[in-house]
Amino acid sequence: MRDNPAARRSVAITARLCLAISAALCLLAASPVAAFDAGRFAQRRAVLGVSEAGRYRIEIDPVIYRALAASSSSAASASAGRDLMSQLRLVDAQGEQVPFLVRPVPATSTAVARTATMVDPLSLPSGEARAVFDLGRSGLKHSELTLDIAASETGPGQSGDFLRRVRLERSDDERHFAVLSTGETIFRAQSSRSPAESLRIRYPVSDARYLRVVVLPAADHQRLSVRGATFAFAPAETRLPERMLPASLGDKGQDRASKTSWIVLDLGARGVPLAGVSLTFDNDAFERFVTIDTANDPTLWVPTASAWAIGTPALWASANPASAPVALPVATTRRYLRLTFTDGDDRPLSVRGAQAFYQPEELLFEARAPGEHSLLLDTDEPESPTYDFRSRIARQGDVAWKTGWKPEWKPATFGPIQQVARAPRVTTAPPLPRSERHRAALTVGLIVIVGGLAAWTLRLMRKH
Repeated sequence: MRDNPAARRSVAITARLCLAISAALCLLAASPVAAFDAGRFAQRRAVLGVSEAGRYRIEIDPVIYRALAASSSSAASASAGRDLMSQLRLVDAQGEQVPFLVRPVPATSTAVARTATMVDPLSLPSGEARAVFDLGRSGLKHSELTLDIAASETGPGQSGDFLRRVRLERSDDERHFAVLSTGETIFRAQSSRSPAESLRIRYPVSDARYLRVVVLPAADHQRLSVRGATFAFAPAETRLPERMLPASLGDKGQDRASKTSWIVLDLGARGVPLAGVSLTFDNDAFERFVTIDTANDPTLWVPTASAWAIGTPALWASANPASAPVALPVATTRRYLRLTFTDGDDRPLSVRGAQAFYQPEELLFEARAPGEHSLLLDTDEPESPTYDFRSRIARQGDVAWKTGWKPEWKPATFGPIQQVARAPRVTTAPPLPRSERHRAALTVGLIVIVGGLAAWTLRLMRKH
């Protein structure tokens, strides 16, 4: 058979037939695919404004976050580590799934990174630290820097924590410097229950080649050194947008033994992914360390964040002295926030008002036809949806970034949320694969086919 071309062709044909039969058997053995069941969702919200086929965007509002957080199935999903957005589906007027994605609402512009070389770093015994940064040439706009600061932890009372003011000076020739910004603060609180730091400084737009950073000394005499910095041109339009939420002032008190005071903020409901809180005070100037605990049950508090609350007199407050609003970062979805201020021997601060803020997300989808769509919420289905829509949009976004082309997204709006009766879950066993339901017939058929192929192959080998 080795020297017989006809025999070799016969064996090759037999092998191909075997592969074809194996593939057919695999298809028969495949399990049936479960169909999408809109009845597994307990809430429905109309999506309005889809007047034609095309791409649409709609901002996720607090109503959706809170509705998902209030539902028992979504709470179980969150405790299991799944994103609450996995509790959403979008369907068209015919009840068919519409691919979608949820992403942060983007900034209207993109920050531009700048490269700088550090020269002449100095760390003085007084606690002052300074360094000069060379951006390469004049004419490059920059407006933001993030410092890399090292703090000594070896001396007495040296914990590595610090709060410092920073002065920035500009120059085009590295000999004559002028003050660009002063009064900005940086801090590190690594010994707190919720370690935190803030080393980013925003300053007026400059196109100077040289920038001198002077970290001013403080009473603690903590030895600091500047190890580097990253620069960027990042005007306001490059920052992610923020939305405000009202927060009511709740209980407050003072602990004279620990020289602290506290106040509780109530957001009214849980679920919104906060980025921070903004406070207004009756006090005109202060520096207080604050820890933030959060809770859904005001008897069970969880340490969440820490920061420095620094009050500076507002420009409009000459007749009624008060500080400008103070923003404190805190990432949480809980309803209550308890702010504890370290007062020392100073009088407690008087909080006049509070607001929370969050960075909004948007839902993007591609409508195949005009008509009212529906957003389905709150499901007990274990699987999250998977669409290729996200990868397609990501590729187009990369093209847009390289070419300057901006895809157009039409606006849509939400209607009110409606409760719907969720269909009862069927507890019967899933249908068996075809290979299990027809095992005997498949076995007999396979024996007959393989036997026939073997006989045919043997006959060909004897013939040739």
